[in-house]
Amino acid sequence: DWYNYPYTDPMWNTANSLMSYLDSNKQLFRGDFYTLSAYSTANNVWMAFQFDRPDLGLGLVQAFRRPSDLTGSNTYPLKGLVSSATYRITNPDASGYVDYSGSYLMSTGLQFTLNQGCAGVLKYQKL
Repeated sequence: DWYNYPYTDPMWNTANSLMSYLDSNKQLFRGDFYTLSAYSTANNVWMAFQFDRPDLGLGLVQAFRRPSDLTGSNTYPLKGLVSSATYRITNPDASGYVDYSGSYLMSTGLQFTLNQGCAGVLKYQKL
């Protein structure tokens, strides 16, 4: 892989890390896609998307908090899950996990807490 070349510049270290992350998740972008919020280019809203691979039992949710949004968190009910199944939720930027039922994730949803102008990703795996 070209992005594993051993550059020593901090910029290349960041680029290598991001490319490695993308490579490890690329299979999730080949499945079902759901918009979890209304589309808007406004600077004071959240937007969220779900990428789901029911055949693999894997998916991820991306949420974006725009710079002028005044709410610190938002919750998004997920789509396309098996209500009777259990799903393990992980945050790639933190350690640990939480398990929820598919029915909980589709009715109550996943909560994101983000700083203004930031994005977050939560991954899930069907157990």
